[in-house]
Amino acid sequence: MVRASRQSSAPSVAGLGPPRFGLRGLLWTITTLAMLFALLASIGAISALMVILLALLVAAHVLGNWLGTTLQNNTPRPTVRTPQPRQTRTP
Repeated sequence: MVRASRQSSAPSVAGLGPPRFGLRGLLWTITTLAMLFALLASIGAISALMVILLALLVAAHVLGNWLGTTLQNNTPRPTVRTPQPRQTRTP
């Protein structure tokens, strides 16, 4: 039996791994999308566009916040050096 390698051949951005999700997250996503599509089918076209715009706005905000936090937490921090007192020359 040949086992497939778990390493991806595609280069990833430093500090970010491949996205992971489980079956519970997948089912919640499908349920949410089904409810959204049912809502969009029952309302008018203009209202549907407003709901889609709102959903995209919230998704972009959450994605940007997650990405920024992940990159900030995985960035190496420079060491803080304490300043030394200046030596003055006396004539």
